[in-house]
Amino acid sequence: MSGGRWNYQHNKLLENAEIVGILLTAVADTERILDWALCGDTDVESAREKVFDLWKITFDNLYGE
Repeated sequence: MSGGRWNYQHNKLLENAEIVGILLTAVADTERILDWALCGDTDVESAREKVFDLWKITFDNLYGE
């Protein structure tokens, strides 16, 4: 069975799209956390902890933990 002209690149693109989507979601969540801290809705130290936790969870989910 042929992989088509580009050898199943469609599957690789879909896998990468999923990873990019996960990372972009974390970026958007980070922006929200920083925005709230900068406008005074939360304190900066709390925002630091939330950003750290967010990215730790994101990478643990991507790379397995």
